[in-house]
Amino acid sequence: MAVPLDGSAGYNLIKAYIAENGAPTVFNTTLVMDYSYTGKTWIIGYDDRQSITTKVLYAKRKGLLGYFAWNAGIDVQLSI
Repeated sequence: MAVPLDGSAGYNLIKAYIAENGAPTVFNTTLVMDYSYTGKTWIIGYDDRQSITTKVLYAKRKGLLGYFAWNAGIDVQLSI
């Protein structure tokens, strides 16, 4: 995976890596986030449709004024 010099990996780059490498993805229900890995390469802490939906619904049910989600701004295919 070619990571930009600033160390960031946008959603599209993460999804491409997962698809190209057949990397399993794991939804962590405690942290409400995803991670993926292949061998010694780990992609730690990204959000997808499931994690963002879970966070938003939780915030609404609890009457919270906000929630946190990793930047999904590089989702050029608008899949989130």
